[in-house]
Amino acid sequence: MKWEIERRKQGMEIWVTNSTGLNGQLTFKTDAIFIGECYNTKERKRTHHLADIIVEALNKHETKADELAMEDFAKSLKENDSGHRPS
Repeated sequence: MKWEIERRKQGMEIWVTNSTGLNGQLTFKTDAIFIGECYNTKERKRTHHLADIIVEALNKHETKADELAMEDFAKSLKENDSGHRPS
């Protein structure tokens, strides 16, 4: 899953959303976090800054979780390996 910034209501609302896809063709929004509204310049700057930080942190977490899952899978395969190899 990749987290990204989404603008709603003509760009006045800032959300952080993630999506999942099948072979890059179908995309489903599975989670959304409302960050803030941007009705003036000060709010817009702060809200976008917070959204950038949140997106970066969530994407790092997802990457780390994916790496750990792959390590666990590889470990599981090694533990369950009977040593048998097809001819």
